[in-house]
Amino acid sequence: MTTHNPDHAIMLGGKTAILDENGILEVGNSEEIITEDVLKKIYKTDIKLMYLEDIGRKICVAQNLDSI
Repeated sequence: MTTHNPDHAIMLGGKTAILDENGILEVGNSEEIITEDVLKKIYKTDIKLMYLEDIGRKICVAQNLDSI
């Protein structure tokens, strides 16, 4: 599956591959590779990963969307 939404990879778990703007590919366990630092670098905005107890998993929350 290919997606631009990190929540999809978080929900599915397993292995994730992230291709950055320089063509560098990183592959690893979703829990280990999808970090706030990686997401901030790729999407160039402040992104938080938060655990939402009601659904029992992490979610990706974009901050400061007006600065994009």
